[in-house]
Amino acid sequence: MYQPVIISSGLVGWQFMQRTYDQQLSTFNDSAEIKRDTDYFVQNIGSIETAKDLVSDRRLLTVALGAFGLQDDIDNRYFIEKMLSDGTTATDALANRFSDSRYTDFSAAFGLGPGEARGALSTGFAEEIVTAFQANSFEIATGNQDDDMRIALYAERT
Repeated sequence: MYQPVIISSGLVGWQFMQRTYDQQLSTFNDSAEIKRDTDYFVQNIGSIETAKDLVSDRRLLTVALGAFGLQDDIDNRYFIEKMLSDGTTATDALANRFSDSRYTDFSAAFGLGPGEARGALSTGFAEEIVTAFQANSFEIATGNQDDDMRIALYAERT
């Protein structure tokens, strides 16, 4: 997989990253692994009807969790399924109990809880999730070389 180029740490490295960000992100997104996962997501997310469907497909779940920065929870399938199937409309829903709003955002985006509209049926949903997944994955790859640069990229994106 493509690794982002970081010529230096500090201000010089940040300025270089700023100048080359679009090209580096594009090259990163065209790498085989990222392209394969995102193409699969776009083609198959529309067939997901329940939380169990999503957690049963590891490739879909990888992109879904990665878009929200929750990629470390990939092996917590029961937890993810419970959170998605509870939704976010009830005040006692699992996702609403966390102080980390990424869980609520994740559950709300997919809309697999009771009385919620499935996010995958919305126009542009897959592309929005893919874009977030690509940006987060690029930040992780950057952080593997320089964690300060990852933090700066995240801060600028959010």
